[in-house]
Amino acid sequence: MRRGYHDQVSATMRRSMLTLGALLLSACTTASAAVNLFQPPSNVVAEVSSELHKYDLHRIAIIAFVNQSATPDAGVRIANFFFDELETYRRYEVAPPLHLDEEMELEFTRTAQEEPEEDRPGRLRQFVSQWVSRIWPSTTPPSAARTSQTAAPAGAAGQSVPPLDAVLTGVITRYDDRNGSAFAVDQPASVAYEVYLISARDGEIIWRARFAETQRPLFDNLLLAGRFFKGGGVWQTHDTLARIGMERVVKTFPGIEGKPMP
Repeated sequence: MRRGYHDQVSATMRRSMLTLGALLLSACTTASAAVNLFQPPSNVVAEVSSELHKYDLHRIAIIAFVNQSATPDAGVRIANFFFDELETYRRYEVAPPLHLDEEMELEFTRTAQEEPEEDRPGRLRQFVSQWVSRIWPSTTPPSAARTSQTAAPAGAAGQSVPPLDAVLTGVITRYDDRNGSAFAVDQPASVAYEVYLISARDGEIIWRARFAETQRPLFDNLLLAGRFFKGGGVWQTHDTLARIGMERVVKTFPGIEGKPMP
């Protein structure tokens, strides 16, 4: 009898511990969800290559983005905004945005606009590789760079490498300005783009990000108050919306601390 009683007590204690553990796990999950709930959305989705350790990034060139929006010079604007933002970190040697010649620009635009859309990253990789080989025709072919996996330093005997490590470019899919004034709008500013950091050595995508945001009324989400007042406490222009959002995008960039909120 005594042994059976002890077994029953032990079983009861085990059930109690399991129940307590489940309750604690549930509480932690709920608390984590509550923390995320009270954070403003970043409107940024980013990914860094798992092979980042293979790339020694120092010099980055920027090509004006392909512009699919209704704003004529949006691709140049976004490229300049990236240059300005990356310069503030003093982490890399970043060249001001390059302007392609007419032939290359048309080819770049066709490359970005071809279907299917899901193959766009691969097409952009190929374009950048071809562009680099045209500018520096003696550069080691991408296939050789992939085989060696380790890029030779600039000026190494018997091998010529481009005077840059990566190219940053992308595609603007939306760049709509506010329709109205700073204090009343019929349509708020809205910006969306994709950006890629592509290795100049082997054409691989080192980092990519997607940004998409439409300004919302302050009282729709008070968690956005910081961005609202950072933008002057008014309805923002597309340029202001893009600049403020770019701070969050660049924080996901390789070698720059910080990551976007969910």
